[in-house]
Amino acid sequence: MSEEKVKSGRKRYKVIGGIILLLGLIAMVLGGVLLFDKIEESKVKTTSTAFHSDEGRRELKYVDMIDIADTGVVFDVGENHGVYMILDQAEELYLSVLPKEDYEKYVDDIENGVESFKIEGYPMEIDTDLMDFTIEFSDEIFGEGVITKANFVDVFGSYYLDTTYKPKADINEPLGLLGAGVFLFIIGIILILIKNDKTPAAGVEDWGERIISEAVSEDGVRYGNAVLEEVPVNHGLGILGAVLGSLLGAVIWIGVYQLGYVVWIVGYLTVVFAIYFYKKFAKGIGSMGIAISGLISIVMLFLADVAAIAYELVKFFNEENPGRASLTYILSHFTELMTSYDLWVGFTTDMLFGVVAALVAMVSLLVKHRKKKKALN
Repeated sequence: MSEEKVKSGRKRYKVIGGIILLLGLIAMVLGGVLLFDKIEESKVKTTSTAFHSDEGRRELKYVDMIDIADTGVVFDVGENHGVYMILDQAEELYLSVLPKEDYEKYVDDIENGVESFKIEGYPMEIDTDLMDFTIEFSDEIFGEGVITKANFVDVFGSYYLDTTYKPKADINEPLGLLGAGVFLFIIGIILILIKNDKTPAAGVEDWGERIISEAVSEDGVRYGNAVLEEVPVNHGLGILGAVLGSLLGAVIWIGVYQLGYVVWIVGYLTVVFAIYFYKKFAKGIGSMGIAISGLISIVMLFLADVAAIAYELVKFFNEENPGRASLTYILSHFTELMTSYDLWVGFTTDMLFGVVAALVAMVSLLVKHRKKKKALN
């Protein structure tokens, strides 16, 4: 390969990298501005109106509380949140969700003579489980049979006041734009820093393999069989390609999971994608490159399965209690939630099928590569 072609290739990488980097910067700025605007919108304080337990409109409400009692009910997600029985100035009983530290503060203040507190939150529907727990607790406080399913709505109403619920701004779009900007920015820097020096095929000893490529004439026409030749190789860029290829497989895995399926063939495809992009980016691949692509794919499949299950848990908890769960919270408590809900068996089974399929792809492509190389020697 001529020196002119090497310089031309290096310049092309820098130009493309510069364009991608600029696009990434623009996306990051736009995403950051939109995200800031959305967060500021969510901070706008609205005027609360009196809470009525038979009215479920999602508006900010308040109760002038004079007393509070612990029901012992807590949420699966947000373990510092509890359901409490509160009494207002009109001596009406309500159920309310409060942070545990707020409850403890109110109890201390009541003991110290504070007469009332204005607590604010949003109405949430009382489900069957919460009703059963409250009746069970009421038997201990008021006597057995005083509060029943027949008179529950008359006493507590159909809605409780959730002081922990915060209406979330729609930040998915700004976050997506910001994430895409960061990704493009990193890719741009990598392309700019690429050194497209030519490396003799026989001299790539640190990878333990020669590079197999097809001979190409000056006008771009392929000719003859695959040969061992001097080609421009960049293994760092190859690893980047493998990450991008396996990321594509991970996206497919998550998408299929959302449809309610786990298809083991996605594990096979993930390795194929990773190896394909490794070869495209590095301008060649050896046995070590194939093995690295396979390992990257397995790690990416693991992360994809964790992300898919975490997202399902977020949807599950928020269907029961809107705003209770976030992806960040689920991921930070992933192991304990998986244990609590007996999800490890399903997770392990999914991963087993995916990893086996990935290993099958990696081994089969390694064998094919070695046979091709042996035929050339």
